[in-house]
Amino acid sequence: MPMTLQRPPVRTSTTRAAVAASAVNPTFEDRYWQYQHDKQPYADDEYGYFAFAPAYRVGYMAVILHPNSSFDQLESLMHEEYDKTRVCDKLDWSYACLAAHAAWVRARTIG
Repeated sequence: MPMTLQRPPVRTSTTRAAVAASAVNPTFEDRYWQYQHDKQPYADDEYGYFAFAPAYRVGYMAVILHPNSSFDQLESLMHEEYDKTRVCDKLDWSYACLAAHAAWVRARTIG
């Protein structure tokens, strides 16, 4: 009887996450959030898109760099990166993480 090779089982969520991560285009995401920021529930007159841009960036980059990790698993890493790159000292992580989470969720669904 000939031996047949079988593929190992693939976790569907891992495959979807990897596909989403490979489809995320940072330039497109920056443009998307620039136009969508004002429609978000956390957007206000005090902080515009450019104040939130580093938070959006760490959110979608987390999906690209760590496609199989959850937001909760990455939050401290994103917080650290946000603190290094933020442009508005008054916009702390407790508020900016809303934008990071929105970008993370969107990036997970691309692809």
